[in-house]
Amino acid sequence: MEHLLMKKILKNTVWGGVLALIGGLASADVTQDKAYVGLVWTLENSSFMPDAVVGLRHAKTTAGADVSGYDVSARFKLGGTLTFDSVRAVYLDGKRTSQWQAGLGYSAKHQSAFGTVGTSAEYLKLGLDYLVKPAKFDAFVELNTLEKPAEVKSEPVPVVQPALGPG
Repeated sequence: MEHLLMKKILKNTVWGGVLALIGGLASADVTQDKAYVGLVWTLENSSFMPDAVVGLRHAKTTAGADVSGYDVSARFKLGGTLTFDSVRAVYLDGKRTSQWQAGLGYSAKHQSAFGTVGTSAEYLKLGLDYLVKPAKFDAFVELNTLEKPAEVKSEPVPVVQPALGPG
């Protein structure tokens, strides 16, 4: 009887230790939706007058600081009147410090679809659009209000030790 009790204590202690180790490292992903505004300068627009941008970023951050999600935005020409310029949707992937982006958009000015690639970091996006009509590239720099995606906070998870009972 004492032998069985010792076996049970040892078994429960080992499994309790493993569960405590696993439970202590557990953390969940963080998903964040963030609206933003900014200013965009393009090579096509050779003046110093930027375009305005408004957008929404949906980002999921893992415990390893990996980030994936999407970003949807619209640009407006500034000047005498505020006029719609383009809309884009991009997939983003990378780390909290920077992400690459690839997606599609539509330019009202050129009445054409375009592909877009780029990179983003805190408050900054750099990219290159390829307009289908006319067939040309257009580089851009965007300054915006986006901070790094949210950080995953790991918190110890309490572990309940199994009760030792008879038998």
